[in-house]
Amino acid sequence: MEANIELRLLDYKLKIISIKKPSIHKLMFAIVKIAFTSKTKCSFFSFTETNDDYSIVVDHYGFQELKPFTNDDDIILSNSDWIPMHLSGEDLQRGISKIAKYLIIVCKRLQFLKAVMIYHY
Repeated sequence: MEANIELRLLDYKLKIISIKKPSIHKLMFAIVKIAFTSKTKCSFFSFTETNDDYSIVVDHYGFQELKPFTNDDDIILSNSDWIPMHLSGEDLQRGISKIAKYLIIVCKRLQFLKAVMIYHY
């Protein structure tokens, strides 16, 4: 049976910021502005907590709003642009990690992307 999977590159270039937990207060004003108000041009925002830190994924506009508050050793800015993809289809039982592995290999061979993020619904 042939797999029916659709992959689309989304029209975003994203940045990732990693913040150690004790330093999150330095970015709170900008985070609240981006996440909860309409006074921003940022159209992509993701906030994730791990055991040691927080990760924020934003588009170019969000990155520009957060950048002035990132002059700390506990805040790490990514140098790479991430391009998100939308993965959908009937045959996703193979597992996202296996599909992602093959996509990253193909992208590396094509020297197409610096980094890849995959979203599926």
